[in-house]
Amino acid sequence: MKYKQLTMMQRYQIEALIKERLSQRAIALNLGIHHSTVSRELKRNSLDNNEYSAINASISARLRYQYKTKNRRLTRKHISFIKMCIKDGFSPEQVAGRMLILTSLISISHETIYRYIYHNKRSGGNLYKYLRRQF
Repeated sequence: MKYKQLTMMQRYQIEALIKERLSQRAIALNLGIHHSTVSRELKRNSLDNNEYSAINASISARLRYQYKTKNRRLTRKHISFIKMCIKDGFSPEQVAGRMLILTSLISISHETIYRYIYHNKRSGGNLYKYLRRQF
């Protein structure tokens, strides 16, 4: 099942159906969406006095999307640390953990480290040869 964001029209319908005092399940049935979607929408986007406004909900959702955490890019310091640790025999999982503990760098996932190693291999590098299980 693929997640889709609520449209402005759906938010207006939610607002109108709440004013008619329908339950969250009835609203979900009416809109053809899962009841947990309605629950999350009301929880995230209701005002302090538990009133729901479609316009405020839309603005809040847009702001959350705009300011969500972005994918981090590898810096030269990240790459240097990765190369040093991989050549010392550490796995990408261990490198990610050590980076979190030993450096002031923003931590990155082991998947990102693997992607860097794959990229390094495609570019003619030999970093992959230091992995415990070569590919």
